[in-house]
Amino acid sequence: MNTDTHQHDVSAAALGLTRTVALWGVGAGLIAVASASVRGDAVSAAAGVGASVLAAVVGWAVLGAARPRPIGLWAMPVLLAQIVRTLLSPAIGLFAAFTLELDPVVFWFSLLAATMAMLIGETLAVVRLFGAGAPGRAICSSIA
Repeated sequence: MNTDTHQHDVSAAALGLTRTVALWGVGAGLIAVASASVRGDAVSAAAGVGASVLAAVVGWAVLGAARPRPIGLWAMPVLLAQIVRTLLSPAIGLFAAFTLELDPVVFWFSLLAATMAMLIGETLAVVRLFGAGAPGRAICSSIA
């Protein structure tokens, strides 16, 4: 058996997406809370970031439930986790907006900023993870 062509199974934790999404989301969250404190409503910003983080945790749970597999077979589970997180974030936000007394501008700005930062970070990590075979890599390299 040729070991050079054998693909080893990789667990979800080994993908490293959790760290990347967390760093981008926390960064955007800190900026949102700092910006909102100028307006005097850091609580609304924290609630927006919290809704986004809760959605990310559910997305990571979906990804964590997947069994180890070769790296090339991780595309669909990663996409499913992104979809879950992206759809749950505004849904949790709607629930929070209707049940809590929050400044809507600060709340939605913070939620969307954190969610978009997580999506950007995760997309960059996925392109790097799947290497030259990633469809976006050819587009990105042709633009640069």
